[in-house]
Amino acid sequence: MTDNIGRLNELLAAGDWASSLELVQRSEIQTSTMSKTIADWARDAGLRKIEAQALAMYVRNSPSPEESICTQAILTTYENGLLSLSALVGAIGVRLYRDNPVLRAYSSLSNALLEGDLENLAVLRKALIEFPDQYGSFYAGYEEVMFRRGAIAAAIEDLEQATLKLETLNPSGTACRSSKISLIRMLRVAGHVHRMVALAFEMLDQDVPDLHGELLQLLATALVADGNTVVDHPPTEDVGRFLSDLLHGRTSLGKVPTLSELAAFVFCDFQFVDLSARDFPYSSHNISSDFVSIANDGPKSIAKALRRYERVRPWHDEPTLSDRVKDVLDTVENGRKKILSPYTGSTVYTEHMIDEECFVFKDKDRVGLATQWTETEYAFADTTYILLDEKIVLFSENAGIEPRYLACSLFKLLRKIVSRRDDVVIHLQRSNKEVGVAEFLVPHVGHYIWNSISAWEPFFKYGGNDKADLYVVRDNFRTLGGVDVLYAADIGPSKEIILSSDEADIQSTILDRKAMVLTLKNNYISAELAPRVSAWARSRLEPNHLDKLQKLRAEFSPMILVTIRLDNRSWVDQEEGWPRLFEALNERYPRACFILDGVNGNVTQGWTHASMSVDDEFLLAERIIKRCPTLQIYNSIGCSIEESCILAELSDFYIAPVGAGMAKYRWITNLPGVAFSNESFSKPDSEHGRLYDHYRDDAIKALHVDQSAVKDVAQGNTSGGRANFTMDWHELLPLASELCERKALSL
Repeated sequence: MTDNIGRLNELLAAGDWASSLELVQRSEIQTSTMSKTIADWARDAGLRKIEAQALAMYVRNSPSPEESICTQAILTTYENGLLSLSALVGAIGVRLYRDNPVLRAYSSLSNALLEGDLENLAVLRKALIEFPDQYGSFYAGYEEVMFRRGAIAAAIEDLEQATLKLETLNPSGTACRSSKISLIRMLRVAGHVHRMVALAFEMLDQDVPDLHGELLQLLATALVADGNTVVDHPPTEDVGRFLSDLLHGRTSLGKVPTLSELAAFVFCDFQFVDLSARDFPYSSHNISSDFVSIANDGPKSIAKALRRYERVRPWHDEPTLSDRVKDVLDTVENGRKKILSPYTGSTVYTEHMIDEECFVFKDKDRVGLATQWTETEYAFADTTYILLDEKIVLFSENAGIEPRYLACSLFKLLRKIVSRRDDVVIHLQRSNKEVGVAEFLVPHVGHYIWNSISAWEPFFKYGGNDKADLYVVRDNFRTLGGVDVLYAADIGPSKEIILSSDEADIQSTILDRKAMVLTLKNNYISAELAPRVSAWARSRLEPNHLDKLQKLRAEFSPMILVTIRLDNRSWVDQEEGWPRLFEALNERYPRACFILDGVNGNVTQGWTHASMSVDDEFLLAERIIKRCPTLQIYNSIGCSIEESCILAELSDFYIAPVGAGMAKYRWITNLPGVAFSNESFSKPDSEHGRLYDHYRDDAIKALHVDQSAVKDVAQGNTSGGRANFTMDWHELLPLASELCERKALSL
């Protein structure tokens, strides 16, 4: 036992989780003690799935596992998608601690999700009614079970009972809120829109910020996306007058609207009109035909029309520069923002913003809001016009935002205005003192490189820093350092830098500083970005670790970067395929070294990346390494993004499924390589499948695996552009060999 514990601690200290778990699984003595040790290490390292597996082994192997650990184990296994293990833990835990409500509830939920038969369904429904005080993950799982069975009416009945019980036990608790959200979703599925909306409005007025996003999406889907369903709602006449007063810079004497009244105003009263629609009666809503004739062709047409009245500046004709960067440069230089007025079709100027990407403009006695809201990948300037008095939002479908999302954004904007109404009035009564520039906030490494930090090079190149007063840096999203680090010399010591760690900071800067804070966005990467990122990454790595990587580079050639990808657009044969490919390449090129790349461990992962598991990728990489004991393979999954950038810089080429990781080794490092993906992304004309072949200075195009060589597979919730796929590893061999030969010839 002592030898096993010592060996386990050595493996854990080396970060070898795969071997640690293997040792625990095959040890015959004191496996429960060892399992607890690995669970503690994994929790400290943030590897939740490994922690869950270890806790499950502890419960299984211990003669009398503690109740608290059984509870922790069933929650951790369930919430990491390990249903078989959560069912196992539940069976043991319920046998030992039958009155534990969490064990009873999650055990029944795990079995219902695994089996789906009527008996397990009945046990789950009973557990909900008896023990409704559960975590949100229980209610989400319960919904999934009932939705699969088509038992929507039964779910509504159960959730209503659970909600009544919870309102007596703890009306402000998490469980009560979770049960109501689940009830609202089920009412939506059942088509009971009136009941759904009434409950959603009630919950909004409870003002629990964590629930706002969910409630708004449900309201937007039911009331906007489905065609302005008519429902009973609070009166909204006073809401419009209150907001109109604020935007005119007048203190309103009316009643401050509640959140439900504000929601009714947005979701029930507003029309969302696509500016490409030629049959809408614009003139009856005081919208100029001159404006419509320009806006009909989208945001680019609007931006071009505004520049028509500007004196020509060097950046205006730059083909790789987005309209957003051009607009920011114009606004910084002029000290005010130019807007095309929907009321007259003429140009008006404003010095006033009311929130990030949102400008207040006046045209004679009328007021409106112009926003620069877009889908992430687009870098347009003005895209959306909000006319409060007309209760109309004019938007461009070209900007990629659907009306339901616009409705949610409008509600959030108006809520912020109302919450800071006194500051808004003072702000609009005075001239602005400063003009600042902010980074575009995006928790996704691909978009961060493509749309955020790509904008700084042209901004500084064309003299934006000369007139800017301050910079707002997203201190909590420093994926690759931030502008104050990458462009410190360009900013200089005299400019103020405001570090932001909250979305509300931009509006606070606007209102408190009487400033305009412009958000930069671009969609083209300059070659000069690479040395800046390289210098930043090298400055962040420990010298000894950097030396280790450089020695690896000196000892082996070619050095091949290989990306492991799970969850979506994943090569389902990769656990078998990568080792076979590595062995075949090593036979021809015995000094080859393979760098396994994947999710990084020290950056915020949002959107589709949020569901990707570092644990799963790391363990898959370790299994691949074990299948190739004589090859040189370096597992970098879970490493810092700094190390990942340096490894890309040191590599000769990549072999990778198409995905955001390519932003590091293609858009930054500009490596050659082999790319492959599912059927949709493998089409020669696929914009997203060939995305990384473009949008960069001198971009090196990939060698792409032919579409005929891949086949989509039905797996989980993936389909279409996110479908997983199967492919014979031999398809990669000739393409990778070609790049190895190129490397050999270059020596």
